[in-house]
Amino acid sequence: MLQEDPKIGKHVLDLLTTGMYKEPCLIYREYIQNSADQIDLLSPDEKNDLNRSRIVIDIDRQNARVKVKDFATGVPKKDFKARLLNIADSWKDPAKDKGFRGIGRLAGLAYCHKLIFETSAKGERVVSRMEMDGDEMRSILGNRKDRCSASELIKRISTISQEETDIPEYECYFTVTLEGIIEAVGGGLLEVEAVRSLIEQIAPLPFSETRFKKWKTKIDAFAAEMGHPLQTYSISINGNTIVKPYKNVIIGRNREEVGKINDVVFRKIKDQRGKVLAWAWAAVPDQGKQITESTNPERMMRLRKDNIQIGMEDFFNGRAPDGGGFFSQARANGYMLGEVHIIEPSIRPNADRNNLEVSEIASKFLTILKESLFTDLWNAAEEGNRLSKARENIEAYAEALRQKREKIENLTLPYGSREALANELEAAFKKAADGLALLRRTKGKLSKTVDDGSAMDLLRHSKTADIDQLETLVIAPPKPSLPPSPAPDAPSTVPPTRPKSGPKGGKAPSPDNPQRPVEPPPKVPSLGDKVIKILCDSGLDIEKAIDVWTKIEEVLPR
Repeated sequence: MLQEDPKIGKHVLDLLTTGMYKEPCLIYREYIQNSADQIDLLSPDEKNDLNRSRIVIDIDRQNARVKVKDFATGVPKKDFKARLLNIADSWKDPAKDKGFRGIGRLAGLAYCHKLIFETSAKGERVVSRMEMDGDEMRSILGNRKDRCSASELIKRISTISQEETDIPEYECYFTVTLEGIIEAVGGGLLEVEAVRSLIEQIAPLPFSETRFKKWKTKIDAFAAEMGHPLQTYSISINGNTIVKPYKNVIIGRNREEVGKINDVVFRKIKDQRGKVLAWAWAAVPDQGKQITESTNPERMMRLRKDNIQIGMEDFFNGRAPDGGGFFSQARANGYMLGEVHIIEPSIRPNADRNNLEVSEIASKFLTILKESLFTDLWNAAEEGNRLSKARENIEAYAEALRQKREKIENLTLPYGSREALANELEAAFKKAADGLALLRRTKGKLSKTVDDGSAMDLLRHSKTADIDQLETLVIAPPKPSLPPSPAPDAPSTVPPTRPKSGPKGGKAPSPDNPQRPVEPPPKVPSLGDKVIKILCDSGLDIEKAIDVWTKIEEVLPR
């Protein structure tokens, strides 16, 4: 063993502050998980007391200040200096605690002038406070001549005070304050709505009791059955309690409802020996399309440990351990939503929680996840996409039939134009009939199986539920009829033709001669047909062209 003490240079603080997170707002996750660890130390009765088990976040844009506070245990006076001054020397248990490296609390220094930790433990009348000067840290780090160590740097930028209070038993709490947030680098920390949206996605929150009640009940029950009930905490931002953003419906770009969740499936992720490494719930909404991100921030499958998200929403859009994608197509994740909850203690997030720690078991876990769950989900999403297109074709045909039928059957309109409309409707009818056939096949296929936990079960109750109603929409389109023959004394618009000779020795064909039917007169384009064709050639669709001709015809002399 070396006799010399290695020097840990000052720039380690660079890595633990400015280099810790790519997105400044992710420091909220760090402070939330630290508070959650303290709440976990409470007794069951104390946890049921919201005054003790809540996490409060206050964002003060006017004063450029952020506070994160919990009321769990606080830090005793005798432990305060060691707990707060020592870096990467955590007393926490990696197998049980959410934060266990003892480095994340410094991340806030990168974005503010002062980082302040203040606490009081239960049963004590002492307020302990440590203030770290972010401006001084940046000045020392930027001074190439200053060769101080990381430990010396922390000493130089930190001050600690402990004061007694006059209150017999002071409030038990721990507060992190970012004072004087620097707009250029940490301005996002003060954007309340953006912060709320992020925390709703990544924090260990409960599901909504109203927007997601039905599925919350099922998911919570499955987690409890697994022996790993979801760890949730009461978190508020500026006085408003927040929950996960999941809801029963999917919202479109124009804030309209475009789909809904009809069912969720569950899966146990097991290794080759049958040991459960994780469990998952997933839903493929019935819209059959990619879910709009701006109005549905909960979209995509998410990876979580201790109910805290690992990485961002697009984690599974990246590379799997085998070098390929988690899905066969990069867009696939946007068709679904759900969560994968790791329960194996040895599979842990890395330091900045944007991925898993590199290990053989973590690599195997992700590979199993890809091969078992994600392949199944994408198959269901693709099938759902085909079924949704089939439904759209049926509904489009029904609307086209409603709009075109009257014109096709209107004998005062030019025959050629009505025939063109009928041909368009016939093409739409074929698509609708093909779509109905697909729906019937799928319904028949699903009716022969039972719910087996596969993602195809998601289609059972949503994609084919109203097939009987859809069948009533797929009716044969009308055919255009020739206009009635003119009255005997009316001048004919069809030029006369010489009658053809009949068979040798026979008479010319006529209604009285049954030897062969009378041939219809050749179709001669009417003035209306010619005008409508010109309009269509200029870019107008057939229906608008007919409408224009109808208006022209109204002003023509009779």
